[in-house]
Amino acid sequence: MLQAQPLGKKDCGVAEGARDGKGQHCGGFIDPAPQCEFCLVCKLGKIPDTGGVCTERIAEEGQHCGGFIRNPAVCASGLTCQLGPVPDAGGVCRKIPQVETRSVAAPTALKGEHCGGFKLNAPKCQFGLVCQEGINPDFGGVCTERGSPVGGHCGGNILNPPVCESDLFSLLSNIPDAGGKCVALPNASSASRFPPLDLARELSTQRRFPLK
Repeated sequence: MLQAQPLGKKDCGVAEGARDGKGQHCGGFIDPAPQCEFCLVCKLGKIPDTGGVCTERIAEEGQHCGGFIRNPAVCASGLTCQLGPVPDAGGVCRKIPQVETRSVAAPTALKGEHCGGFKLNAPKCQFGLVCQEGINPDFGGVCTERGSPVGGHCGGNILNPPVCESDLFSLLSNIPDAGGKCVALPNASSASRFPPLDLARELSTQRRFPLK
């Protein structure tokens, strides 16, 4: 078990003469060189002869930290100051415990199954399906097919292909596995102008291959 190593006056490097506070200039090739005040250290720059800046003393693992004193030592990166029963007396630097986090994937819901809702890892619909929520979204909904509007893609040899919205029908392409597009059903007036065969020819023109 690591024992705390308190930093006393001797360890803090108290010296006679002028003492500068945190962030002030210290040291250097001059006489007398300014000294840092109680429990601060002089962090020299690239050229030691020009001196440095007074900063807090960095405590390593197992060393004393904090406390109700002037310029208490602070723990090094990756450590935390674990205080004792009397916070004013400071504590000991310890490693920060690693918190284990596990990510749990949300379950996959199939067509007709429950999905969504205001809860952790709510079920998500399978690829190609959408979650149709009810009146209260917090309760989730049911997985249904994705509806396509006029001109939208539909069908095809894929998982859960989109379907045409109400009053539309699927006009397949030359390659049925590639699906088709949703087109509107002819209204009563247009249907009366076109005999069944002519209507079929009109639709075949949209499919870009002739009706024989």
